[in-house]
Amino acid sequence: LLGHEWWVGGNETALGIARNPSPVPILAEASRALAKEWFAKGGQAPLLLKSNLISSVHRHVPLDLAVVPVRDKGTVTGLSIHAV
Repeated sequence: LLGHEWWVGGNETALGIARNPSPVPILAEASRALAKEWFAKGGQAPLLLKSNLISSVHRHVPLDLAVVPVRDKGTVTGLSIHAV
């Protein structure tokens, strides 16, 4: 695991590579909204995606992401984004 971002209601908490300042987010805002919608419509977790952020660890390629929903009383309230 290279990084993690907890995105709930617009608030972010980041660990690892996701904490590094970057002009490119680990997952674009539009992609976050689409992922949240995917899970709200019953899509299964994990959702596997490619990040627009290029890894600075080992080799310079887009990060692989595993995204799972954050739920509160059955409603999708955010995303847990894992960079691997």
